[in-house]
Amino acid sequence: MTRGNVRVRGARVDEVDVFLSFVAELQHASGGRSGSLRNVFGVADTALKARFLDLLADPDRRVIFAVDDATDAPLGMAVLSRDEISALAGTPVINLSHMVVAPEQAHRGAARALIGASAEHAEEMGCEHVIVGISSGGRETHRFFARLGFAPLTSRRIASIGALRRTLGVPEHADGGYRRRRVLRPERVLTRPIPMSQRRARNSGTGAA
Repeated sequence: MTRGNVRVRGARVDEVDVFLSFVAELQHASGGRSGSLRNVFGVADTALKARFLDLLADPDRRVIFAVDDATDAPLGMAVLSRDEISALAGTPVINLSHMVVAPEQAHRGAARALIGASAEHAEEMGCEHVIVGISSGGRETHRFFARLGFAPLTSRRIASIGALRRTLGVPEHADGGYRRRRVLRPERVLTRPIPMSQRRARNSGTGAA
């Protein structure tokens, strides 16, 4: 896909260093505030390289680069994933995530080209919508996507298991895991029916008293 002097193509296996540079730019741009990226920043490069290869091999995901049409130099990156709009609706959508443009390449249309490529990919995959996640503090980013027709959908929050364990009062195992509170069920007492002869004997004895 080409828009002006910007073209969008899939990432290649030998471009892992380009991928790592864009991940570093994502870290710098968000300042570690993005919940979806917080865990990525502490991952070693070797793990990120392996993750990059996994993304390229996954048929439901694509890593795309916006590049200079003349030099093929990467200008920006995005990750496309096939997802569902909700677990109940089951409507297929394309999730546009980790979109970043190198600061020195801003205002060249790379971001618009990446979004346009995500729309074309959605049509190819039979999806009618594109979803993008935006950090709560990205006011200008919110305005940018709103101008392109993106409407608010949901507000997502994230919590660590440790935080949930503390707030819910779930006991912790010695190995760092958590233990569910055991719900005690009432015990069933099994009784045998009393023979009719013993019932009559008891009734007659009670009446004699």
